[in-house]
Amino acid sequence: MDYTASKEVFVRQQVRQLADLCSYIVCAKSLSCGMARVRVYES
Repeated sequence: MDYTASKEVFVRQQVRQLADLCSYIVCAKSLSCGMARVRVYES
């Protein structure tokens, strides 16, 4: 299943709620934070 549209709606809502933040902390080796060496699985 493609969850892209529902994820985009969720993220846009979260960004509005967190608009006053000046930075974010992300988890090392998280799939959502990978810039390189992240496996991409195609279905």
